[in-house]
Amino acid sequence: METLPESTKNPGGRPKIELSDIDKQKIQLYAGRGVPIWAIAEMLDMSERTLHRRFHEDPEVLAAYQIGVYRANFQVSQWLFDSCRPIYERVPKTDSDGNPVINNAGMVVYEDILKDRGNVSAQIFWMKTRAGWKETVQLEMSNPVYQVPPEIEALPDDKQDEIFELLSRVAELVTEEGTDEAN
Repeated sequence: METLPESTKNPGGRPKIELSDIDKQKIQLYAGRGVPIWAIAEMLDMSERTLHRRFHEDPEVLAAYQIGVYRANFQVSQWLFDSCRPIYERVPKTDSDGNPVINNAGMVVYEDILKDRGNVSAQIFWMKTRAGWKETVQLEMSNPVYQVPPEIEALPDDKQDEIFELLSRVAELVTEEGTDEAN
């Protein structure tokens, strides 16, 4: 069998998609706007799988995507931080008659007045995600396990025994279910 020279061989498959510098800028822009990878790939006329391959093959493509994501995250975190901060307004300090207060140097004295306390939801979000705060639920029982309710105490002893036997079986079943779910 005769072999063909290398230059005339058909490499098979589709030609490799090469990304230009403009394509890399688009990736950075789209990633910075929160566009998901599948949509970025679609806008570049390729599959998501192909775009992932380009991330692995070309560090510049991956860097363009990461820079876009990092810039977007930085911008949103800046907005979040700004919305957490209270807003103060600097105004001239006035005396009881409403006249501006003047200091010894003949300058008007200013004071900062709280205008807005900031976005409390954003403050709580920040503290939970950045400062380790968490909400906990505390269960309080008004009737501890070792204390028999008065309704049961009023029953005859044999009925109390039946109730305690039933409660023991329920407790065993609940414990077994919890053990099964944990495994």
